[in-house]
Amino acid sequence: MGLGSAQLPFPIFVVVLVHVLVLVLLLVLVLVLVPVYREIGDYFYARGKIDSALSFYQEYLRRNNNPSARRKYVSALYLAKQYDQAISEGESLLQVMEYPNIYGLLAYSIAERSNSIAADAAKGLMYLDRYNTKSLDRKQTAMDVYTKSNLLAISGDSAESLKVREEALRMEG
Repeated sequence: MGLGSAQLPFPIFVVVLVHVLVLVLLLVLVLVLVPVYREIGDYFYARGKIDSALSFYQEYLRRNNNPSARRKYVSALYLAKQYDQAISEGESLLQVMEYPNIYGLLAYSIAERSNSIAADAAKGLMYLDRYNTKSLDRKQTAMDVYTKSNLLAISGDSAESLKVREEALRMEG
């Protein structure tokens, strides 16, 4: 036997096969485990544990930037009163895919945020209008009308804001 023909404990194809199998196993684990973060986020979201839901959505999005999960993440940010982040994420999401409810969450976030200014209110009113026109299967709610009233107040139109607020009170009955 010469120097170039040393015996390996395993044939080279077995070593390569083991490496390929390990890579396939890792890929399967990633594909199986990544959706778990979203499922757990959905679980906590449905039970009102918004901070926990946010953590799992963030981890899911870190591993897989899925528009559907981002939509839930924006909603969770709004419910957690993280309005600046909800606005940023919502506007970013709308660049990728249009979800009518995101327009509503953007309008609500701008109306609820303590540091909104008149320019923000104009954007919020535009988002609220899009929410109401793009959501064909829903009816305008008193919350929508209150949000419009708040946005008008932020924009400096107090008289119109009061009229709209009266409309919201009538809607509530």
